[in-house]
Amino acid sequence: MITTQKPIEKELYLNKPQILVWLVRALITICIWGRGTGKSEGVIAPWIIDKVFAMPRSKGIIIGPTFQHLLVNTLPPVIEMWKRMGYHRNVHYIIGRKPPKSWNWPEPLNAPLSPKHCIFWFNGSCQVLVSQDRVSNSAGPSVDYIVGDEAKHLNFEKLQETFQTNRGNRQYFGHLSVHHAVLFCTDMPTTPKQQWVIQYEDDVDEEAVELILAIQNEIIMLTEELHEADAKRTKHIQNKLKKYESYLNELRTDLVHFSEFSTLENLEVVGEPFIREQKRNLPPLKYRASILNERVKKEIGMFYPMLDEDTHYYTKFKYQKIDKIGFDFSKLNKHDYHQDGDIDPDAPLEISLDYNAVINSLVVSQGTNTVNFLFVKSPKMLKDVVKKFCKYYEDHSCKEVDYYYDHTAIGRNAMTGDYTFADQVIDILQEEGWDVNDIYIGQGPGYDTRYEMINNALRGCPELPMPKFNSNNCESLLISMENTMTRQGPTGFEIDKRSERDENVLPEHATHPQEAWSTWYYGKYGDQWNAATSSFDDAEMI
Repeated sequence: MITTQKPIEKELYLNKPQILVWLVRALITICIWGRGTGKSEGVIAPWIIDKVFAMPRSKGIIIGPTFQHLLVNTLPPVIEMWKRMGYHRNVHYIIGRKPPKSWNWPEPLNAPLSPKHCIFWFNGSCQVLVSQDRVSNSAGPSVDYIVGDEAKHLNFEKLQETFQTNRGNRQYFGHLSVHHAVLFCTDMPTTPKQQWVIQYEDDVDEEAVELILAIQNEIIMLTEELHEADAKRTKHIQNKLKKYESYLNELRTDLVHFSEFSTLENLEVVGEPFIREQKRNLPPLKYRASILNERVKKEIGMFYPMLDEDTHYYTKFKYQKIDKIGFDFSKLNKHDYHQDGDIDPDAPLEISLDYNAVINSLVVSQGTNTVNFLFVKSPKMLKDVVKKFCKYYEDHSCKEVDYYYDHTAIGRNAMTGDYTFADQVIDILQEEGWDVNDIYIGQGPGYDTRYEMINNALRGCPELPMPKFNSNNCESLLISMENTMTRQGPTGFEIDKRSERDENVLPEHATHPQEAWSTWYYGKYGDQWNAATSSFDDAEMI
């Protein structure tokens, strides 16, 4: 298959931030933009196309925090934008394998070590998909550019190894300002380890950026004039445009362009309902950071103030099934048990629940890790979330469950009589073939006890193991914990549960889910904590 190497002309809508990036085209571009501003479609996709045509037979890296993120979050919108631009899979590029020899496509100057995680283009350019959770998808010793999605979640120390590969091929592309270019896109960093992205702001040359924009404005006016110019004027304009392009190439070399924009910049595309939905669904701090793109700090009054994304969140995937799926993007977003890399299949699972008419929540843990969070909302009931658990873990080898529950699970009502919530959970699990170790912890602890115990554990006190959360599987649980605030009640310090009655807050983001999790953690480690605090009291008495 022989395909034309000429760029395809297409009319595309770009918002103001996207146009700004395209006009400046700096060597290093940092886009800290709110969710929905079109970073993948309007920045990453055309940025890569620019490099493909500017440097035929070049090799770039597309890097993400996990390979799963690249396949599910990054590539689908990029590929959709390429399609809108006129570039089609298996026509202009091919993914995961080398093109057939009969297509007569040239090879990259520095071919990747393996075609398995690569995108090959008809002019010999290619991109290697690299993630920080897999060491096998290496690009080799030398690349010509790097683009990173969800940059705030990239480990900066590991990223140094990737930076070191951005070298070589100067004999072919050294005269171009796009050679060894870097693009990082992300929403606003919120933790100390993520701040490396913001530090690029210190290297910006605003005067150079303004000069580039002024030159671009002149180029636009001259280009428009070309349509009606005579032969003499046309030659003059073309010579001037050539000089301007030379100036731009010089100005862009070593230039850093740093920009921050909120989602409101793309309001025409995402619409007001999207903004309202995000405000409703996200914790206030996350909304301000992810949508309004503000630099924020934690609020006073959080029930879990020691909960920290850098310290307590993790992702871990198994890639055997994902690799078998290949690059069938319609199947890749269907996450299941076989993609969870943090499960010991030969060990029991630990669960705890929160029981409610509006939402029934179920937390799954193993060791000190909370590995999953499942829920169903009305009209579905308690039995449905338990069956959801059984279905998700039907291939788990060890059919044994440690079920932690407190006094709220043994309540009775007129509909069920003496048949308690705990009875329902145990019966369904046993019917589905699970052996159940029912662990009744009695009356749940007071808010002050839970607050002190859990936050001490989160800060790493030696008396308790530090809890960790699979952020991919527990997103709603973590939002619930981040949303949970304190207030002064009639009997003293307590959790503010008004979110449970707020129609503007999704039930899975209210305080219900965190109740299920704290039941498990106290149930498993409460005696250990009580013994430790008792020894503290004895020591004080001595």
